[in-house]
Amino acid sequence: MANADTLYADALDHYKRDDKPEAERLLALAAEAGHPQAASMLAKIAINGADYDTARRWGLLASGADAGALFDAADGPDAATVREVLFARGLASHEAGDTTDAEACWSRASAAGNLVAMSNLAILMRRRGARKEASQWDYLAARGGNIDAMINFAMFVDDEGSLAEAEHWYQKAAERGDADGMHNLALLKARLGATVDAEAWYRKAVAAGNPRSMCNLGSIVEEGGDDDAARALYQRAVDAGYSRGGFYLGRLANKLGDDEATTRWLTHAAEGGDTEAMVVLAKRAFYAHDFETAKHWGLRAGALGNTEAQQLFVQMPQD
Repeated sequence: MANADTLYADALDHYKRDDKPEAERLLALAAEAGHPQAASMLAKIAINGADYDTARRWGLLASGADAGALFDAADGPDAATVREVLFARGLASHEAGDTTDAEACWSRASAAGNLVAMSNLAILMRRRGARKEASQWDYLAARGGNIDAMINFAMFVDDEGSLAEAEHWYQKAAERGDADGMHNLALLKARLGATVDAEAWYRKAVAAGNPRSMCNLGSIVEEGGDDDAARALYQRAVDAGYSRGGFYLGRLANKLGDDEATTRWLTHAAEGGDTEAMVVLAKRAFYAHDFETAKHWGLRAGALGNTEAQQLFVQMPQD
């Protein structure tokens, strides 16, 4: 560490002489030799230059060398810069699989006012089951204008039965142009019986590119008798990479008596992981006495936790 200390001292000396290139070269050598302050300084320099990939790299070295160094600095005169370094270090730690350090970094960055850190911290907390604590960070980030946090907090209070508050935050996200906020607001409006408002928000979400809303709006227009418009919406969802759209296309084809298209689109959805499509394919095969195909889709759906498929499998002839 003596060599790292010497390199760091030399770097500071070059800074005093306004020789920044040499100073940063020496800082890099010191950081790679395990000097936490050198790594922290390089992370700050990278943040100031909007080079976040480099900031993450140096921030991670600072974390590994001395987890307390940046934490202490977060309350100092350079707090805004260090807050961003802490956030970057949290990203690096998370990418490296160190969720403990990521949560520690984002917790401190959140306390210092970083809105994205608050939202990320809430995600980590939810993953370990601390839903209520996570919701508090989501609320603070949502109040600060973070759209992801608005939606996550709305989902939390929605689950808790506070529908008016959920509607408020979905609407805030939707009004900021967020397609998921529009979709979730439409879902809530539909649950509340406000079908006209629900359809209006589905249409806005479709215009914003939300494929789930394409399917839901397609179902509405299909129920209204416009199969062509429904098919176009379902196809848009599939084209957007949402395999669930294939289930709706298969359902529509079945209604119209097109057996080939029914199987083709249900298979598309099933291969994309849609368990409802798997169950329908299993049933169709079962009633056609194609037990090999029925078992294939029944087993896949059952493995994903679909109880209907598990019950269907019990009725099949066993080898």
